[in-house]
Amino acid sequence: MLNLDHFILLSHFVWTDPASRHSVRAWKPSNGLQNYDPEAWVDEVADASVFEERPPKCKKGGAKTRFNCDDVDGPWHP
Repeated sequence: MLNLDHFILLSHFVWTDPASRHSVRAWKPSNGLQNYDPEAWVDEVADASVFEERPPKCKKGGAKTRFNCDDVDGPWHP
């Protein structure tokens, strides 16, 4: 049994756990139902070095369109 908050935005419905703020369930009439196991969420990163280098798609020439990335070192934030 879970206590959940229910949010509605137009035809989108989302249920979240108020204690952890994790999504538990999402539904939209045309997209179906998505269930998320609240025990499967991981709130910490085991290896923080994954954030030291920008993803290849964030670098110049890596993708046709880049959001939150420029041609030098920023502004990209993990």
